[in-house]
Amino acid sequence: MKWLKDYFDLSRREHAGFIALFVILFILFGLQFFIIYFVPETKTDFSEFQKIADQLQYGPVDSGTAYKNPVYSGPKKTLTVPVDINTADSLKLMTIKGIGPAFAGRILDFRRKLGCFISIEQLMDVHGIRAEKFAYLKPQVCLSHGHPKQLNINKAKEAEIKDFPYFDEESAGKLIKYRKIHGRFITIESLKKILSMDDKTFQKVKVYISL
Repeated sequence: MKWLKDYFDLSRREHAGFIALFVILFILFGLQFFIIYFVPETKTDFSEFQKIADQLQYGPVDSGTAYKNPVYSGPKKTLTVPVDINTADSLKLMTIKGIGPAFAGRILDFRRKLGCFISIEQLMDVHGIRAEKFAYLKPQVCLSHGHPKQLNINKAKEAEIKDFPYFDEESAGKLIKYRKIHGRFITIESLKKILSMDDKTFQKVKVYISL
Protein backbone atom coordinates (compact mmCIF):
# COMPACT_ATOMS: atom_id res chain seq x y z
CA MET A 1 0.00 0.00 0.00
CA LYS A 2 2.62 2.48 -1.16
CA TRP A 3 -0.12 4.87 -2.31
CA LEU A 4 -1.51 4.99 1.28
CA LYS A 5 1.93 5.81 2.70
CA ASP A 6 2.60 8.43 0.03
CA TYR A 7 -0.88 10.03 0.23
CA PHE A 8 -1.01 10.35 4.00
CA ASP A 9 2.75 10.73 4.51
CA LEU A 10 2.77 7.83 7.00
CA SER A 11 5.74 6.53 8.87
CA ARG A 12 6.66 2.82 8.68
CA ARG A 13 4.98 2.13 12.05
CA GLU A 14 1.81 4.02 11.09
CA HIS A 15 1.73 2.20 7.76
CA ALA A 16 1.92 -1.16 9.55
CA GLY A 17 -0.83 -0.10 11.96
CA PHE A 18 -3.18 0.77 9.12
CA ILE A 19 -2.58 -2.58 7.50
CA ALA A 20 -3.25 -4.41 10.77
CA LEU A 21 -6.46 -2.43 11.27
CA PHE A 22 -7.74 -3.31 7.80
CA VAL A 23 -6.96 -6.98 8.42
CA ILE A 24 -8.85 -6.98 11.72
CA LEU A 25 -11.87 -5.24 10.18
CA PHE A 26 -11.86 -7.72 7.30
CA ILE A 27 -11.76 -10.67 9.70
CA LEU A 28 -14.58 -9.29 11.87
CA PHE A 29 -16.70 -8.60 8.80
CA GLY A 30 -16.21 -12.12 7.53
CA LEU A 31 -16.93 -13.79 10.88
CA GLN A 32 -20.61 -12.83 10.75
CA PHE A 33 -21.09 -15.09 7.76
CA PHE A 34 -19.15 -18.07 9.12
CA ILE A 35 -19.87 -17.99 12.86
CA ILE A 36 -23.23 -19.73 12.44
CA TYR A 37 -21.34 -22.85 11.32
CA PHE A 38 -19.23 -22.97 14.48
CA VAL A 39 -21.65 -21.88 17.22
CA PRO A 40 -24.54 -24.32 17.90
CA GLU A 41 -28.02 -22.80 17.59
CA THR A 42 -29.83 -22.36 20.91
CA LYS A 43 -33.56 -21.98 21.30
CA THR A 44 -35.22 -20.16 24.15
CA ASP A 45 -37.57 -22.41 26.13
CA PHE A 46 -40.74 -20.50 27.01
CA SER A 47 -42.53 -23.50 28.51
CA GLU A 48 -41.77 -22.45 32.08
CA PHE A 49 -43.21 -19.01 31.43
CA GLN A 50 -46.36 -20.64 30.06
CA LYS A 51 -46.69 -22.82 33.18
CA ILE A 52 -46.37 -19.77 35.41
CA ALA A 53 -49.02 -17.95 33.38
CA ASP A 54 -51.38 -20.94 33.65
CA GLN A 55 -50.85 -21.14 37.40
CA LEU A 56 -51.68 -17.47 37.82
CA GLN A 57 -54.88 -17.80 35.79
CA TYR A 58 -56.15 -21.27 36.64
CA GLY A 59 -54.24 -22.46 39.69
CA PRO A 60 -51.46 -25.09 39.90
CA VAL A 61 -50.86 -27.07 36.72
CA ASP A 62 -49.07 -30.41 36.88
CA SER A 63 -45.99 -30.54 34.69
CA GLY A 64 -46.22 -32.85 31.72
CA THR A 65 -50.01 -32.79 31.65
CA ALA A 66 -52.28 -30.92 29.31
CA TYR A 67 -54.37 -28.11 30.66
CA LYS A 68 -57.84 -29.11 31.77
CA ASN A 69 -60.81 -26.92 32.62
CA PRO A 70 -60.55 -25.85 36.27
CA VAL A 71 -62.84 -27.46 38.82
CA TYR A 72 -63.91 -25.08 41.52
CA SER A 73 -64.35 -26.55 44.95
CA GLY A 74 -67.30 -25.62 47.12
CA PRO A 75 -70.36 -27.03 48.81
CA LYS A 76 -72.63 -29.05 46.58
CA LYS A 77 -76.27 -28.07 46.51
CA THR A 78 -78.41 -30.86 47.89
CA LEU A 79 -82.04 -30.70 46.87
CA THR A 80 -84.58 -31.58 49.50
CA VAL A 81 -88.18 -31.38 48.33
CA PRO A 82 -90.60 -30.12 49.17
CA VAL A 83 -89.29 -27.12 51.10
CA ASP A 84 -91.83 -25.35 53.30
CA ILE A 85 -91.55 -21.66 52.40
CA ASN A 86 -93.33 -20.66 55.61
CA THR A 87 -90.80 -22.27 57.94
CA ALA A 88 -87.55 -22.62 55.97
CA ASP A 89 -84.52 -20.54 56.89
CA SER A 90 -82.11 -19.17 54.31
CA LEU A 91 -79.95 -22.31 54.19
CA LYS A 92 -83.00 -24.50 53.65
CA LEU A 93 -84.30 -22.20 50.94
CA MET A 94 -80.97 -22.42 49.13
CA THR A 95 -81.38 -26.18 48.76
CA ILE A 96 -84.07 -25.36 46.21
CA LYS A 97 -82.63 -25.38 42.71
CA GLY A 98 -82.82 -21.88 41.32
CA ILE A 99 -82.65 -20.16 44.72
CA GLY A 100 -79.37 -18.55 45.76
CA PRO A 101 -78.50 -16.21 48.62
CA ALA A 102 -80.13 -13.17 47.01
CA PHE A 103 -83.49 -14.85 46.33
CA ALA A 104 -83.45 -16.58 49.73
CA GLY A 105 -83.00 -13.18 51.39
CA ARG A 106 -85.85 -11.64 49.39
CA ILE A 107 -88.21 -14.51 50.21
CA LEU A 108 -87.42 -14.24 53.92
CA ASP A 109 -87.88 -10.45 53.91
CA PHE A 110 -91.21 -10.80 52.08
CA ARG A 111 -92.36 -13.44 54.57
CA ARG A 112 -91.24 -11.34 57.54
CA LYS A 113 -93.33 -8.38 56.40
CA LEU A 114 -96.43 -10.53 55.83
CA GLY A 115 -96.01 -12.97 58.70
CA CYS A 116 -96.49 -15.91 56.34
CA PHE A 117 -97.44 -16.91 52.83
CA ILE A 118 -101.05 -17.89 52.29
CA SER A 119 -100.43 -19.38 48.84
CA ILE A 120 -97.45 -20.72 46.93
CA GLU A 121 -98.33 -18.37 44.05
CA GLN A 122 -97.22 -15.46 46.23
CA LEU A 123 -93.65 -16.36 45.35
CA MET A 124 -94.32 -14.52 42.08
CA ASP A 125 -94.80 -11.36 44.17
CA VAL A 126 -91.18 -11.62 45.34
CA HIS A 127 -88.97 -9.35 43.25
CA GLY A 128 -87.28 -11.25 40.41
CA ILE A 129 -89.44 -14.38 40.48
CA ARG A 130 -91.45 -14.30 37.29
CA ALA A 131 -93.81 -16.88 35.81
CA GLU A 132 -91.10 -18.98 34.15
CA LYS A 133 -88.95 -19.15 37.28
CA PHE A 134 -92.00 -19.80 39.46
CA ALA A 135 -92.98 -22.77 37.26
CA TYR A 136 -89.50 -24.20 37.90
CA LEU A 137 -89.68 -23.60 41.67
CA LYS A 138 -93.27 -24.68 42.31
CA PRO A 139 -92.69 -28.49 42.30
CA GLN A 140 -89.92 -28.02 44.86
CA VAL A 141 -91.90 -26.17 47.55
CA CYS A 142 -94.85 -26.65 49.83
CA LEU A 143 -96.79 -24.46 52.23
CA SER A 144 -97.78 -25.01 55.85
CA HIS A 145 -100.36 -23.02 57.78
CA GLY A 146 -99.06 -19.73 59.12
CA HIS A 147 -100.22 -16.66 60.98
CA PRO A 148 -100.57 -13.57 58.78
CA LYS A 149 -99.57 -10.24 60.25
CA GLN A 150 -102.39 -7.74 60.47
CA LEU A 151 -102.03 -4.23 59.13
CA ASN A 152 -104.60 -2.05 60.86
CA ILE A 153 -105.45 0.51 58.20
CA ASN A 154 -107.18 2.71 60.77
CA LYS A 155 -104.13 3.00 63.02
CA ALA A 156 -101.07 2.23 60.88
CA LYS A 157 -98.64 5.06 60.27
CA GLU A 158 -97.64 6.01 56.74
CA ALA A 159 -94.24 4.29 57.07
CA GLU A 160 -95.91 1.05 58.17
CA ILE A 161 -98.30 1.14 55.23
CA LYS A 162 -95.44 1.73 52.77
CA ASP A 163 -93.56 -1.23 54.25
CA PHE A 164 -96.46 -3.56 53.47
CA PRO A 165 -95.37 -5.52 50.35
CA TYR A 166 -98.60 -4.95 48.42
CA PHE A 167 -98.73 -1.20 49.02
CA ASP A 168 -96.36 1.57 48.00
CA GLU A 169 -95.80 5.26 48.70
CA GLU A 170 -98.75 6.26 46.52
CA SER A 171 -101.04 3.75 48.25
CA ALA A 172 -99.96 4.97 51.67
CA GLY A 173 -100.67 8.56 50.67
CA LYS A 174 -104.18 7.70 49.48
CA LEU A 175 -105.05 5.77 52.65
CA ILE A 176 -103.74 8.51 54.95
CA LYS A 177 -105.64 11.13 52.95
CA TYR A 178 -108.85 9.08 53.15
CA ARG A 179 -108.54 8.82 56.94
CA LYS A 180 -108.02 12.56 57.27
CA ILE A 181 -111.12 13.34 55.22
CA HIS A 182 -113.51 10.51 56.15
CA GLY A 183 -112.16 9.27 59.44
CA ARG A 184 -112.08 5.55 60.09
CA PHE A 185 -112.44 2.86 57.49
CA ILE A 186 -115.72 1.05 58.01
CA THR A 187 -115.04 -1.93 55.74
CA ILE A 188 -111.91 -3.50 54.30
CA GLU A 189 -113.68 -3.60 50.93
CA SER A 190 -113.18 0.16 50.74
CA LEU A 191 -109.59 -0.53 49.69
CA LYS A 192 -110.75 -1.87 46.31
CA LYS A 193 -112.20 1.48 45.30
CA ILE A 194 -109.65 3.76 46.94
CA LEU A 195 -106.65 1.92 45.50
CA SER A 196 -108.31 0.76 42.26
CA MET A 197 -107.51 -2.81 43.24
CA ASP A 198 -108.65 -5.77 41.13
CA ASP A 199 -110.53 -8.59 42.85
CA LYS A 200 -107.67 -11.10 42.61
CA THR A 201 -105.26 -8.76 44.36
CA PHE A 202 -107.85 -7.76 46.92
CA GLN A 203 -108.58 -11.37 47.86
CA LYS A 204 -104.88 -11.85 48.49
CA VAL A 205 -104.38 -8.60 50.41
CA LYS A 206 -107.45 -8.64 52.67
CA VAL A 207 -106.07 -11.57 54.67
CA TYR A 208 -103.41 -9.21 56.03
CA ILE A 209 -105.71 -6.23 56.72
CA SER A 210 -107.65 -5.37 59.85
CA LEU A 211 -109.74 -2.39 61.01
